[in-house]
Amino acid sequence: MANPHPHPAQRRPPLARRSTVSGEEYTQPPTTSRPDAYLYRRLKVIDNVTEEELIRDLIYVMQGIDGKYIVWDSRWQTFDIRPGVVISGAACDLTRRLTEVGRLYRYISEYTEAASRTGGLVAQSLCSELQEELREHYKLVAILEAQQAKVEPGILPGESSRGLTLRRLNSWITEPLQKLRLIDSIVEKCKGKYPHLPHPARMCCVEVDIGVAAQKEPMLTGKGGQMLSQIHTFTVNGDPFINSLSNRLLSAASEPFNDMLVRWITIGELVDPHEECFIREDPNVPPEDMWRNRYSINYDMIPVYMDPEITKKIFLIG
Repeated sequence: MANPHPHPAQRRPPLARRSTVSGEEYTQPPTTSRPDAYLYRRLKVIDNVTEEELIRDLIYVMQGIDGKYIVWDSRWQTFDIRPGVVISGAACDLTRRLTEVGRLYRYISEYTEAASRTGGLVAQSLCSELQEELREHYKLVAILEAQQAKVEPGILPGESSRGLTLRRLNSWITEPLQKLRLIDSIVEKCKGKYPHLPHPARMCCVEVDIGVAAQKEPMLTGKGGQMLSQIHTFTVNGDPFINSLSNRLLSAASEPFNDMLVRWITIGELVDPHEECFIREDPNVPPEDMWRNRYSINYDMIPVYMDPEITKKIFLIG
């Protein structure tokens, strides 16, 4: 019968296993380790790129800036590891997941800049609220930079309870990444054309060069009531997070639209420089036909949350 309590010299050493991704050998961690030890365990580096350098690059990427090892790929319109840089499989997977934050931030920033210049009043009001959301993103980046500065001298970040590791950084960006994905989906709905595909899906696009098309100015196809209808589709969702954020964006974007309606109802004046309201004015109509043909309803611009009968009453009152 085997001795249930063998001498320490007779105990079997920890099992050595081989990674299926990188081929590295690693030792199975002891079962007595703390539950959150995976947050502090440093990924093994098999090349000349350390985890600290990757994290520094990722913080730049989260601000839409190229790093030393992670740069913007203009062909696929995403951040990726520079060709020739070799890192372990686990670190590579985490790094590419984290670069999605920078990709979404860059898309949203490009849209807000373009809409602020060429969009209508509704688009500009939406961009103002989007910039408030991006300010929250800047606060997160500042916190991550402070966390990275907490690394103790002479100790690797992954081996200390202080500082950042790739796994801990992944935990930090889980909720902000969800928010950026939702905002990007709303922006794509508002633009209407050439949706930004994620990096793995782009690898299947061999006939259409999306990278060349995406280098052009973002196409602002939706405006006014059409844009409000697109944003409203996200509010009909059971997820409290999605419902709250989309309602906040819809409320901000609809302010200039509601101001047009109030002005039309109270003083009978239509102030719509970008033709965003569902009430359309034809300045070429002669004065004698003004009351019959000068104003009409543009049904394409009626938001989906407004009843058609209400819109007719608003039109007649004005």
